[in-house]
Amino acid sequence: MTKRKQVLKIGLLCAIIFLAIIFPALVIGKGRLFMIADFNSQQIPFNILCNKSIKNGEYFWNWNTDLGSNFVSSYSFYNIGSPFFWVLMLLPYDYVIYAMGPLLIVKFLVAGCSSFLYLRQYVREYRWAYLGALFYTFSGYVFSDLFYNHFMDVIALFPFLLLALDQNVKNGKKWVFSIMVAIMATTNYVFFVMEVMFVIVYFLCKVIAKEYTLTIKKFINLTIESVLGFCASAIIVLPSVLDLLGNPRSTVHFTSIKEMLFYALNQYILLMKAAFFPADLQNSASLYENRWTCTELYLPLVGMVFVISYIFHCKKKRNATFLMLIAFSLFSFIPVLNSSFQLFNRTYYTRWFFMFTLVLALASIKALEEKYEIVYSSAISVLIIVVLTVCFYKQNAINNKFYVWILVMALIGVLFVIVWKRYSNKYAFFVCGLMVFILLEGAGHFYNTFAYRELDDYFDNFVGMQARNHLKQDEFYRTENKTWNTSMVSENKDIFCWNSTVSASIFSFYNNVGVNRHITSSPDDGLYGLRALLSVKYIYNQDNEFLNTKVYSDDGIDLIYENLDYLPMGFAFEHYITEEEYQMIPIEKRHLVLLKALVLNDGDAENYQDCLEKLDKTELSHLDYDGFKKDLEERKKNVCNSFEQGKNSFSANIDLDEEKLIFISIPYEKGWKATVNDQPTEIVKVDDGLMAIKCQKGENVIQFTYVPEGFRIGMVVSIIAVLVILSGVVKDKYYQRKFMRR
Repeated sequence: MTKRKQVLKIGLLCAIIFLAIIFPALVIGKGRLFMIADFNSQQIPFNILCNKSIKNGEYFWNWNTDLGSNFVSSYSFYNIGSPFFWVLMLLPYDYVIYAMGPLLIVKFLVAGCSSFLYLRQYVREYRWAYLGALFYTFSGYVFSDLFYNHFMDVIALFPFLLLALDQNVKNGKKWVFSIMVAIMATTNYVFFVMEVMFVIVYFLCKVIAKEYTLTIKKFINLTIESVLGFCASAIIVLPSVLDLLGNPRSTVHFTSIKEMLFYALNQYILLMKAAFFPADLQNSASLYENRWTCTELYLPLVGMVFVISYIFHCKKKRNATFLMLIAFSLFSFIPVLNSSFQLFNRTYYTRWFFMFTLVLALASIKALEEKYEIVYSSAISVLIIVVLTVCFYKQNAINNKFYVWILVMALIGVLFVIVWKRYSNKYAFFVCGLMVFILLEGAGHFYNTFAYRELDDYFDNFVGMQARNHLKQDEFYRTENKTWNTSMVSENKDIFCWNSTVSASIFSFYNNVGVNRHITSSPDDGLYGLRALLSVKYIYNQDNEFLNTKVYSDDGIDLIYENLDYLPMGFAFEHYITEEEYQMIPIEKRHLVLLKALVLNDGDAENYQDCLEKLDKTELSHLDYDGFKKDLEERKKNVCNSFEQGKNSFSANIDLDEEKLIFISIPYEKGWKATVNDQPTEIVKVDDGLMAIKCQKGENVIQFTYVPEGFRIGMVVSIIAVLVILSGVVKDKYYQRKFMRR
C-alpha cells in the first residue's frame, strides 16, 4: 500500500468513526450540530458573525461584540486565523449552522492524517501508526473539549508541526517548518505559546537522546525559519497580543514559592484520574468541580497500560520518548512548570495536554510493536483505578452517575487488553475492540453533552432571531438580552456578551464600575445608571424595576420593553472627577457617578479645565434614584443630533452653545483616529475605558475611523516574511531540479 493510501485510509476511518458518533445528533438536528455551553453560545454565533462581518467589510471593528470591539483580537483566538474557518467563508452566513458538523468531521480526518504521518516515522510497520492516530484523535482530551470547537483546529494541525521539525533537522527539508510555524501561530496565538514551550522541551529531549544531530549551521537555519514563520503571522498575532496585554486574565501571577511548587492534594488525584479514566463531563463534572481546565489524558481502550509497559521495558532509557514522558509528567505535576505553557499565568489550565497525548500515543505504539509484557502495567492500572475510586468515595467527591460509566469503561479497557494480549494478540481483533470502545466512549460522552430538548428553541428562536426582529434601525442604540450573544445572530448591539478576548478597555471599564468582567459582560439590574450611560433602549424578556419602561412588543417568544430612560449615543458633560476620587466612591454607587461627571486621569483633568469643571463634592451625596433622574435630564440637554455606525468607523453631529467634551460609550483603543470638522482631534480616555472628544461651540461634525494598533506594521512584517519564505522555497526547488538534471 502506498503512503498516500495509508494516510487516506486512516483519515477516512477517523472521519467515519466520528460521523457514526454524531450521526443521530445530526438527524435530530436536521443537519445542524448542537451540543452545550460554549459550542452553542459561542462557537456557532462566532462563526456566523465572523462570516457576515468579513463579507461586509467589517474586519477591524465589530459593533455586535459587547460594547463594540477590536474584531481581530476578539476572534483570532477563536476562528479567523484558522484555515478551517476560511472553508466556512465559501458559504453564505445563514448556512454556517449546517456546515459546523461536516467541518468538525473534516477536522477529525485531518487529525488522523497528521498524527499518522508523524507517528509513522517511529515504527517499523505502518499499522502501529494507525493505532497511534486513533489514540491521539479520540483521546479523552478530544472528547472532553469537543464543544470548544476551535481547539480541534489546533489538535488536527499540531502533529504536522512536529513532523516538519523532525524532517528539517533529520533530513534537511527546509521551509516546511517555517510554513507550519506560520500556520500554527495564525490559527491560534494562545495555543501557539503552548506549542512553543512544548517544542522547546521536545527539541531538548531529542538532542539529549542524540536523535537530533545538530550543527551550528542547522541550528541557525532552524532559528531563521522559526522567526520567519512567526513573522509571517504578525498580521493577526501583533494586533491580538497588543490588545491582550490589557486583559486581566493574562496577568494572574503566583504569590508564593509554595504555590509555584505544589498543588492541593485533590489536583494530583485529578491528574491521575485524567490518565487512567475516560474523559469526564465538563458541563456536569462527576468529580469535584473539575470543570473547564481540560485536564484529560486518557488514551481510548488502553489508558496508561502500554505507556507504563514502555517505561518498564524500553531498553535504552535515554531515548527521546522516555525523556519526554518524564519531562512532561514533571510539567504536569509542578505548578510553575505547568504555568509556563501560558506564560506563567497562575490560573490553572492544562490545555497543552493534547500534545502530551501524542507522546503517550507514541510510547504506546512502540510498546505494542515491541510486544512488551503488560502484566505489571495492567495490574498497576487496575490498582490505581480501584484506589482512586475508593478515594473518591471516601471524600464523597462523586457528583453523579456518569462516574459509574467512566469507571466501567476504564476497567473494560484494561480487561480487554489483558485478554487480547494473553489469548489472541491479533492486530485485527485489537483494532475492532478499539473502534467499538471509541464509539461507546464517544457516544456516552457526546450524548451527555447533547441538550436535544433545547434544540428547536435554539435554532428557531436564537439563531433565527433576526428573522423576527421588530426593532427599528433608524438610530444607534443598544439592547439588553440576558441570552448570551444574541447580537451576533441579529442586528442588535447587546450589552450582554460572552467572549473572553474582547477589547481590553471593556475589562477595565466594567471591573471599575462593579461588573466582574472575567469572561462575560453581564451587569446586574441594580446598576441601572449603566443602562442610560450605554444607550440601552430595549430590554428583552425581563423588565428592570429601576428603570422607567413600557412594553414595546410581544410576539409570544420575546417580550420587549422600551427603556424611557434611554440616552442617545453621544452626549455632553460639564464636570469631571479624577480617577483617584472615583476609586474612593463605593463601587456599587459608581454607575450613578458616571452620569454626573467624566472620570479623567490627572493629566487630562489639567488639560481640559477650559471646558470642564471639577464636580462639587456635595454632588456625591446624591447618588440615589432621584439623583439619577436629575442627571438624566441634564445629559439629555446636549445629545448628538445623529450618530451613524460605519464599517470600522462612525460619525456624529452635535450643536453646542459652548465648548464641551462629548462622551461616547465606545471602548477606547489606540487604533481610533478622530476629526471634528475635518480637523484631527485628540481622543480622551474616560471612565476607565470609554471615549470622549472635545467639540467647539456651534455645529460639530465628528468622524472616527479605526485600524487596530499594530495591524499596519504586522501586515508589512507578514508580507516581507511570506516573500522571503516563498523565495526560499522557489530557490530550493530550482537548485533541486538543476541537480536532478545533472
